[in-house]
Amino acid sequence: MSLTSEELALLNEKAYQARRDIIDITAWSGGAHIGGGLSVVDMLVILYYKYMKVDPANPQWEDRDRLIL
Repeated sequence: MSLTSEELALLNEKAYQARRDIIDITAWSGGAHIGGGLSVVDMLVILYYKYMKVDPANPQWEDRDRLIL
């Protein structure tokens, strides 16, 4: 499956925001190793927003996909 330019732009924005959140949380907590979190952001964003069956409004949905890291 390929991505349209609009999908790619949206996913890039979500990945950018996730990176900012990782950095903000790390700074707020007083420091941590952020390499692992930053290195998997793109993969997790693609999986969550493009391929996984999830419904944020219904987190207990029985047919939802689950990702175990």
